[in-house]
Amino acid sequence: MAFLRRLYAPEFLVPDSKRQGELPKTSSAYGSVVRLAWPALTEMVLVTMINMVDTMMVSVLGHRAIAAVGVVHQPRFVVLAAFMAIGTSVTAIVARRRGEKNSQGANDCMLNGFAISAVLAIVISAASYIFARQFLYMAGANNEIIDDATAYFRFLLIGIPFNALALIITAAQRGAGNTKISMQINLLANLVNVVFNYLLIEGKFGFPRLEVSGAAIATTIGYTVAFFAALLSLKKPEGFLSIYKIKFKLDRAILKTIYKIGSSAAVEQLCVRIGFLLYARLVAGLGTESLATHQICLNLNFFFAIAAGFEIAATTLVGQNLGAKRVDLATLYIKVCQRVALCITSGIAILYILTGRSLISMFSGEQSIISLGATILIIMAATSPFQVSQVIISGSLRGAGDTKFVAAVSFISIMALRPVVAWFLAYPLGLGLVGAWLSMTIDILIRIALTYARMHTGKWTKIKV
Repeated sequence: MAFLRRLYAPEFLVPDSKRQGELPKTSSAYGSVVRLAWPALTEMVLVTMINMVDTMMVSVLGHRAIAAVGVVHQPRFVVLAAFMAIGTSVTAIVARRRGEKNSQGANDCMLNGFAISAVLAIVISAASYIFARQFLYMAGANNEIIDDATAYFRFLLIGIPFNALALIITAAQRGAGNTKISMQINLLANLVNVVFNYLLIEGKFGFPRLEVSGAAIATTIGYTVAFFAALLSLKKPEGFLSIYKIKFKLDRAILKTIYKIGSSAAVEQLCVRIGFLLYARLVAGLGTESLATHQICLNLNFFFAIAAGFEIAATTLVGQNLGAKRVDLATLYIKVCQRVALCITSGIAILYILTGRSLISMFSGEQSIISLGATILIIMAATSPFQVSQVIISGSLRGAGDTKFVAAVSFISIMALRPVVAWFLAYPLGLGLVGAWLSMTIDILIRIALTYARMHTGKWTKIKV
């Protein structure tokens, strides 16, 4: 036990030669991570649970309905890619300004990111609405599910502008260290989503039975609620981020900084989304049953939710400590985030290996889906330690502004290699959906090797934001 305590102590994690000042005590270091991570972690786990409940509610309509909703997953994220890139930039910049104690600079950054996103949201949503059917065919939808998938996608697109703008505000709040606000907003939006799912999918309490379209309308109502809740989070005049501190004008220097970080983040998102879209198309080609199983397993991927929660904490702490000129603390918190996340995921991995069939049976009674899904969960559990570490390191590099490197890694591994490996394993080797998920494992191993090597070069500590 004494050895383990030393292994997790700040003095062990940061060598004497790298220290720039006094290190926090073990309780303080881990407490700082937990204070930031638990709201983000709760938020991500709740989002995953809501998606899981969403799928369970849709599953009463049959596995074709699950497949129709599932095939929209990647196109939706393609539409959101630009806003996720801007959000990455806003989080990194606001975190630096927080470290510098520059509240006005943080508010100016948030406004400029919001303004760009408002224009883009209208244009991208309108174009996607018009070409929704063609977009979904590209994503792998077949004639069996295309009508339901198109209706679902178009109703979602109506709410995308609200979703995009809420995303920018919550990204700024995370950068400022206000992860509880983001959690509360998403919790409220997802509860609204579940309530309207219940009312609209099967038509309860006098509401119309809208089936798959009802699920999309419920999500859009949730997006709208999230947007107004995000605006309300800025109402306090004394807050670090406050509507009272916003100067309603665009600033060329801020836009240039957002572009500097955001352009690389946009390339990363583009590579990720194209890679995931190609991957989803390959999975869809395996048949409606495989696509439904794939969607069920994605909704059970709590490992990514945990990793994303600690990624947010790492991004914020890295940005803030680099802003305060404490590279040693930035490095320390990356390692602390990894250790805490790995402890949590280890327990869940064991649970998935032991209870996989029972978990899948919550979504479907078809034995072929249960057997295949249980195998996928074992692969997911075995990959989880590498996935968690990779996500946290990538988030840390983004928090430092090193988005170009993360984009390059995404291009090599997700866009170029994963679809090719997935095709080879799934089709020529005949491994089907199992092969597709094994390709994801290979992709994660490549990315963790590259990002871990980058972290140890220290180049990310010298980027000016």
